[in-house]
Amino acid sequence: MNTPANRVRTLSAGKIFALAFVALFCYLDWITHRSAVAVVVIAAGGIAVIVFGREIATKLNLQDEIAKIPARAKPILFAAPGLLYFMSRGSGTSGAGGPVFFASAIAVAAPALFGPEIDARLAGFYAARNKAAPRVLRMIAAPILAVLLSFLIIHGSLGDIGALFGGTTKAARTPAGLGGRFFLAALLSASVSFLLLREARR
Repeated sequence: MNTPANRVRTLSAGKIFALAFVALFCYLDWITHRSAVAVVVIAAGGIAVIVFGREIATKLNLQDEIAKIPARAKPILFAAPGLLYFMSRGSGTSGAGGPVFFASAIAVAAPALFGPEIDARLAGFYAARNKAAPRVLRMIAAPILAVLLSFLIIHGSLGDIGALFGGTTKAARTPAGLGGRFFLAALLSASVSFLLLREARR
């Protein structure tokens, strides 16, 4: 019987990875906004869509509408919640929601629209990558590297990285007015995650 408990136990690696990113979003949102209500809403919404998305679509009679969406465009739709998060919450005090949204949209649209062509060119890289590191290790490394790379690009060093974990810094400074850095950080972080996790479609 496909109960909620059984559904959780049979989650695919991709959904587990998506849930890990929801947890990361919740943590970063708490660090930047300190809103328990927002964290609960983000967590509940993310878990509901990732774990029970099919059941929700069935209840809302959305299956036919979803079926009409071109296969290459579906990743863009699935990434929309994350992009909207960056626009509404992820900008924090930086005012960089727009640049991050635009960079993220590019990172999502490129493989969605040109995935087969990209995969063909990177086939050799995928093979070497898979031999060098198992997928589980790459799934763990992707969000860590994304955060470290973004912090390094935006702040110029990793000296104040402790601030992300509730620590203090002796040289606090606002990231406002650094839209270009945020754009570059988002684009490069997404690219690194893509190179670590992308699997060629067969």
